Amino acid sequence: ISNNNQTANNWGKMYFTDAPGGAASAAFGAQFTDHTNDYASLNFWTRGSTGGATRMTITENGNVGIGTTTPSSKLTISDTNRDMTSSLANVEINSTSAQGAGVGGSLMFGGLYTTNQTVDGFAGLKGFKENATDANTAGAFSISTRAAGGALLEKVRVDSTGNMGIGTTTPLHMLSVTNPSGAGTNVYVAQFASAAGVNVPLVM
Repeated sequence: ISNNNQTANNWGKMYFTDAPGGAASAAFGAQFTDHTNDYASLNFWTRGSTGGATRMTITENGNVGIGTTTPSSKLTISDTNRDMTSSLANVEINSTSAQGAGVGGSLMFGGLYTTNQTVDGFAGLKGFKENATDANTAGAFSISTRAAGGALLEKVRVDSTGNMGIGTTTPLHMLSVTNPSGAGTNVYVAQFASAAGVNVPLVM
């Protein structure tokens, strides 16, 4: 598909219809943003109950936009406000594994950790089913990090009742703090108690 018109931001498109001569149901096309350098973005358009619109864009720089044609990062998602109490969200990550305790969607954060360009995960988030009872939707949320040479391990959990555990996966109170190693202090709160700025710790 080519467009010999050198006007900036013109298009080369392919349309899909459900009948000869019918209205387009979907389309994709290149928008030629710079004819001198042959730059272009790739756009995906569909028609729904509210009409047709561009749903996804890949810019000339490789940024991907869903719900926006001007993504400012590698992936930009723009949408209206979603009410989590109605199980709605702007982004949803689901597991297709059989239901069970600990099964759910997760997100990992990582990067290069060697000069040989080796990539691995450093931290992660997970939302998961709290039990194996069929049709029970009780869920929990965890934050995992890893020590040098170790595996990603859960460090913080918020359970289905709203209790938060640091160092424990079974928080019994609104905030439960456990030091698995038994060394050092569990909670350290400091305040400036003098003009000299001396920290006075409250240790529990």
